[in-house]
Amino acid sequence: MKLFTRIGAAAAAGAIVGSLLIAGSASATTLSGSSHAGFAQTSVPFLVKEMTGGQRKAVTTAKRYLKAMPFSKVRLINQLKYEGFTKSVATKAVNSLSVNWTKQAIKSGKTYRKLYSFSADRLVRQLRYEHFTAKEANTAVSSIFKKILAGKVKVSGTAKVGKKLTAKSSGFTPSAKKVAYKWLRNGKSIKGATKAKYTLTNSDAGKKITVKVTAKRSGYKSRVVTSNAVKVAAKASSSHNSSTAASKPKNPVSGPFKNCTEARNAGAAPVYRGDPGYSKNLDRDGDGVGCE
Repeated sequence: MKLFTRIGAAAAAGAIVGSLLIAGSASATTLSGSSHAGFAQTSVPFLVKEMTGGQRKAVTTAKRYLKAMPFSKVRLINQLKYEGFTKSVATKAVNSLSVNWTKQAIKSGKTYRKLYSFSADRLVRQLRYEHFTAKEANTAVSSIFKKILAGKVKVSGTAKVGKKLTAKSSGFTPSAKKVAYKWLRNGKSIKGATKAKYTLTNSDAGKKITVKVTAKRSGYKSRVVTSNAVKVAAKASSSHNSSTAASKPKNPVSGPFKNCTEARNAGAAPVYRGDPGYSKNLDRDGDGVGCE
């Protein structure tokens, strides 16, 4: 049985012959299934209805390879093509097999870790090079490292003082059970801004706002990702400017207002986080704007 591979990455017992991303010249290797017992698995059920003799032979050959070592679906089809089967026959044979390709990715990933000191991100790239899908590769590596992988966060909204920005995270593998938010102004944490939504204040004018998201799941190392930066308009929105200008207290505010009645009587409502009269007891929903 010939094995089509760009590199013969073989070790002693239970090693795989695979394609390393980092280097390699083409080579064909003859291997014996008995020398790869470390990858033996239960027989894979397959469909034989309406199959030609060539297709049945392709199925049998595919099963032999799967018993010898882990394969991605695409790589197994390519291997059968290298054996002389047409693309149509090889594809139909592989599609007829009942194979959990994510488990194949996990087996392949574990073997690479035995042979090489791969980081999680490096191992994902290697599995993708072996033609495993992004989902298969990320799921396999997160299982091996017990670490949440991938994931991203995007900030949307109007970047003007008084307006709200919203953070939306997605794509964590495996899915996060808990997500924590921390908003940043020019790279520094904004006190009290720890929710998915953040209302821009006077202190944000002309600054770059980002949000750092921490994805958590029991038994897995957390994943931290930072959003795209949003540049806040240098001047406050017209509605806020006119409001603050028209309602500026006659007497300077020496401290936070006791309540919203006092803030409104002083003509200072709404009160924004960073303003002299602001306090948490005026901002019940914690969005940075009190006495709305």
